[in-house]
Parts: sequence; structure tokens; C-alpha cells
Amino acid sequence: ATLGVAVRELHCAGGIYITPGPYDEGWSGLQFLDKDGAPVSVELWRRILRAYERKRFRFVSGERVGAFKMNYSCLGRHIQAVSESPGLDSMDLARAQMTVVVDSNNASPSAALPQFLRCLGVHTLEMNGHLNNGFAHAPDLAPANFKALCAEVRKRSAHAGIGPRAHGPRSTWSRC
Repeated sequence: ATLGVAVRELHCAGGIYITPGPYDEGWSGLQFLDKDGAPVSVELWRRILRAYERKRFRFVSGERVGAFKMNYSCLGRHIQAVSESPGLDSMDLARAQMTVVVDSNNASPSAALPQFLRCLGVHTLEMNGHLNNGFAHAPDLAPANFKALCAEVRKRSAHAGIGPRAHGPRSTWSRC
């Protein structure tokens, strides 16, 4: 999503999503994007996998990797492009004065999801929205996580809640 936009706008050779380790082992890992910001082809994925299996790569020290720099400009443009999508203009969420509790579980949605909802005119109340503080709870829709989110929705008199979905960073609406 946003990484694909960044790859295209910054004219990168590709991109790599690094998924968080605390997720179920089958869902943690790397996702490679091509120069167009799309998932790499099956053939290129096989070449990457063969290079990994044959250990045809070199580890480099952290000093040689380069500097880390946050760039939120692509996130803003991605949110703007999505909010201007056909169909969203007919939804007058601002006039509906909707309030949503967002449980980002201190993960990557902490920055993007509340900002996106605000662009649509939704009033957001953040829960566990501290990026880099470690997960506040197991990253799934365990009953305990739903109970906490629903309790926050009721406590804050919100219309709905959004929380992390099982096995990945996607979100889902909770029904309290």
C-alpha cells in the first residue's frame, strides 16, 4: 500500500516490507515489491529464494547499511489518493459525525489509520497508538482484545472500534 506508493514516487528499484516477528511464524517475514510498487513476479520471487537458499548474499555491518529516515510525505499522498477514490465522495462521514476508537496495538497502523480516518471526516480516539513501544497485546482478535476494545468504545461513547486482525497488520471492525 503506502510502501508501493513510496517506491513509485521515489523511483526506487523496489521495496521490502518487514513484517513484525511477534505475529504467527507463518505470517512473519519479508514481502518484496518491484519497481512499480507491486509484489514481485513469481519468477523473481523464485530467484530471490534460490539466492537465499544457496547463501548467495553477503551480510554487511550496520554502519554500511546507511541512515534510517522517516518520510511521511508518501503516506500523506497515499491517504489523499485513497480518500479521493470514486465512491468515497458519496459517503459524507464528516456530516455523520462518526467517532471510532482505533486500537493500533502500537504497530504501523498507529500513524496511518487514524490519519486516514481523519481525512475522511471521522473523529478518531486512539488506543495503543505509540509506535515503537512494543505490542500492547497479542496481535490478534483474541476475545480479551475484543473485550478491551469494546470496553473502550462504550467508555468513550464511540460508534465503532477498529483493531488489529489475526495473522497480519490488517484491521477489522469490531462489533460491540
